[in-house]
Amino acid sequence: MQRRISIALMAFALSGLVLLQTEQAHSTDLSGFEKRVGKSAAKSLDAPKVLCVCKDGTSHNNSVGYLRQFHENSGPGGQIEVTVTCEVVVFVESTGEFSGQTTCDPWELLPK
Repeated sequence: MQRRISIALMAFALSGLVLLQTEQAHSTDLSGFEKRVGKSAAKSLDAPKVLCVCKDGTSHNNSVGYLRQFHENSGPGGQIEVTVTCEVVVFVESTGEFSGQTTCDPWELLPK
C-alpha cells in the first residue's frame, strides 16, 4: 500500500514538473526569446556564434556564413516572429577585406 502511494506521489510530482516546463517554454517575452535564440544566432556580423553552409544552388552554394536572427511580420495585428537565416559573408579576393553579406536559404549547420 505504501509503495502505491509513493508511486502515485512520484507520478504526480513528475506531471507537475512537465507542466511547469511546458509553461516556462511558452511564457516568455520577445526579448527573453531573442536572448535564447541569440545563443546560436547572432543579430549582427560582430558576434557570429554558429556557422552554416549555403545550400541554395546559386553561386553562393556551399559558401560558409553564420546564423543571424531578425524579426519578420507574421500577420495582422502587429505580430512578429523571430526568424533565423544563414548570412553568407563575402570578401574581396585581392585584399581579403570584407565586401558584404547575403542571405541564403536553404542552408545547413556547419559541423564543429
